[in-house]
Amino acid sequence: MSERKGKSSRNRYSTYAGWIKDTQKKKLLKSRLEQAGVPLELRATTILEKQGFHCSSFHFKDQNTGKYRELDIYASKVNVTSFEIGGCLVVFNVLILAECKYSYYWDFLAFGREDKHLPNFPVVFTGSEFLAASYQDFEFPMIIRKVAETDVGDLENKQNFHDPKTHEACEKLIACFSQVYERKRKSTRIDLDKYRLHFESAWKKFLLKTPPIADTYALKQTIGDFLKNYEEFELLNEIPYFNVEISFPMLIIPQERGLIRVTHDKATGQIVDFEDVGYGVYPFVSECADKYDNVLKNYFEFPILVCNLGCLDDCMAMLKKGLDKMAAYAKTLLQNNPKAVAREVLERIFETTSIAGIVEFMGIEELRITDIKFINDHMVIDARNTGSTPVTIKEVSVNGTEQTYTPQTIEAGTAASIDLAYHWTAGASYQIKFVSVKGNSFIHTAVAT
Repeated sequence: MSERKGKSSRNRYSTYAGWIKDTQKKKLLKSRLEQAGVPLELRATTILEKQGFHCSSFHFKDQNTGKYRELDIYASKVNVTSFEIGGCLVVFNVLILAECKYSYYWDFLAFGREDKHLPNFPVVFTGSEFLAASYQDFEFPMIIRKVAETDVGDLENKQNFHDPKTHEACEKLIACFSQVYERKRKSTRIDLDKYRLHFESAWKKFLLKTPPIADTYALKQTIGDFLKNYEEFELLNEIPYFNVEISFPMLIIPQERGLIRVTHDKATGQIVDFEDVGYGVYPFVSECADKYDNVLKNYFEFPILVCNLGCLDDCMAMLKKGLDKMAAYAKTLLQNNPKAVAREVLERIFETTSIAGIVEFMGIEELRITDIKFINDHMVIDARNTGSTPVTIKEVSVNGTEQTYTPQTIEAGTAASIDLAYHWTAGASYQIKFVSVKGNSFIHTAVAT
């Protein structure tokens, strides 16, 4: 038996020794490994590590399939920027979740859009109370309306202009973000314990004296009433530090492949030229958007950075510049409204505390705009109530302008269509905003076609 084992071992070595000395086989093996995307992942990791990120792979459970999957890069960096205000140190931590998409022949042809409204960029885990409209702090070479992968060397191929693997990579990113978001929220309790907040017990006692909180609007009102008992900067002195957790989804493509902007004449619609832009942001819409409300927050678009490996350093410099702007804006806001940090901490305490009969959300309003049809001089807006309580829409606005509208109630679990008389223009972007009687807003953006 040991003799057979030894013979088998020699045979394996003989096979190994044969191909390891074969230049052609090694060349072919290198090519196949490149096509598998492993070297692309290693190169991207090296660039991020040189910029101070701690990198690893990441496993998560896909709620669509129930199976565990692996994301290529999980890169984190603590204290990218920070500032002090009152007695509180506000620290910005960054997380990058990236998939490496190797396209051996395919370039990414991108059609841009002028609408720069990206409410879900970046993904904010904590700090949302004072980071409103933070996407405005970032400057992208382009915002991608549509992307088509193309083998320019084989334009007659009927499979051109579509690669399902890119769609799969984007789906994996949003599924992973949804999982990470929940993990971050659960870890908040640990961070709160570290604060050793002196006002936490006072907040819980205050909750005992208040009526049950039915929705997020009522929670914000209750927090506002509680904060009236404190001076402007008093609570900041009770919070030694506050971590602002921000994350960026990224799809990295090989240096040999381009992210090509397709420029066209706006008047005629004819294609004019092509330009290699290196990186841009792609507002991806998932087929399973209903399952990712925690990161989408009443929007369908999930903005993903698409970046050529050769431009990754430039992309990271752009992100750092945007983060510095975010921090400067946040500091100014907190100087004018120093209770904003305490407001967010109190919300987190409310979400994680276990006082029976008081700290449970009941009947939270949830409304999703599922479709907008542009017909003649009308907009027909389809909406579904995905929550457990009726939603009464008291106000409808288009691009910030309130429209003539009769209040309408959508019962829980049902859908309704709202017909607005509106003169729209093909190709233009329109932001639809519903406001409920409880003050909650539901926003959706669509391009007229």
